[in-house]
Amino acid sequence: MGYFIRITYSNVVIPAENLDASYAALVALNSRDDLKSGGSLPGRDDPKPEGADHHPHRWFSWMPADLKTLPTTAAILENLGFEIWQGKDGCIEINGYDSKAGDEEIFLLTLAPYVKPDTEIEWMGEENEQWKFVFKNGRMYRYEAETLWNELGEVTL
Repeated sequence: MGYFIRITYSNVVIPAENLDASYAALVALNSRDDLKSGGSLPGRDDPKPEGADHHPHRWFSWMPADLKTLPTTAAILENLGFEIWQGKDGCIEINGYDSKAGDEEIFLLTLAPYVKPDTEIEWMGEENEQWKFVFKNGRMYRYEAETLWNELGEVTL
């Protein structure tokens, strides 16, 4: 069970000079147990072990409980289900996603300060709804599509 979504267009790029900082920001999500909506093991409601930076029984959808087990921004994105391309200059381009919806929005929002400005990702859900995330000035904005039907006149032979 789940809700399938896919990217229909993306020109999002994370420049190479932002990869270390973007990775640190993504790994910092370890401490955000309140945002994790993935599965859980018995013990999910136990307190986080003292001194731990993440709860061992809580995780983001499709992700390991400890994000540090994924060594790069690219590895995290791929584990989430994104199709990426790494440029010769080291940049990362997000090219696709075709899977169940999970916590990808949280990770994209975390990446917003590191994404090339004025880029976007357009999405389509399994029931043909459309939305996009636009990255501007280190922030992410969500837009939803509307269908507008214009009468063009009677059709005759």
